[in-house]
Amino acid sequence: MKCGAAFASVSLGCVGVYAVFTLAVTQWRTKFRVFMNKAENEAGNKAVDSLINYETVKVTIIPFTLFTAVKKELKV
Repeated sequence: MKCGAAFASVSLGCVGVYAVFTLAVTQWRTKFRVFMNKAENEAGNKAVDSLINYETVKVTIIPFTLFTAVKKELKV
């Protein structure tokens, strides 16, 4: 089966257009992925900070509250 130079050039052109299109779309999507990754990391960091802060407050406030309650009971 002989297809000739026209078939070869059309096939090569299609592969070239596909490659250029794929690279262009990949680069375009990469910007969004980078932004989404940064946003996800920031949200995760805030969640961890919130949990650490909650534990710190819980550990600090509860003993102080108990101490204050006992102190009031002893004065009465």
